[in-house]
Amino acid sequence: MPRQRPAWSWNTDSTETPISPSSNLFRSINRQDAFGDSRGGGIKVAIVDSGIDNNHPAIGGAVRGWSEPTVMTDGEINFVSDPHSDLSGHGTACAGIIHSIAPDAEIYSVRVLGQ
Repeated sequence: MPRQRPAWSWNTDSTETPISPSSNLFRSINRQDAFGDSRGGGIKVAIVDSGIDNNHPAIGGAVRGWSEPTVMTDGEINFVSDPHSDLSGHGTACAGIIHSIAPDAEIYSVRVLGQ
């Protein structure tokens, strides 16, 4: 069995001190510990990815806006703000995780990645 390295902390005098595995540093936290009763109300989250499929069951129509910056031939950046789909599924997966944790948060899709 490989030998495990101890976890270490630094004192103000820069000497190493082992951390006890029973300390709170090693305690797992759950959703209640991290978020309390928060459901994400009043929070705006931009998913900068491959787009979001707003019709996906994990999203449930939670996307409030879309944008897709595109560089024009003259070098100017144009922003398309029409709803669009997800080009690879990754943005939808990320948005689904966020929506499951914070169902009342506003989600915005910024598509910058392609397939």
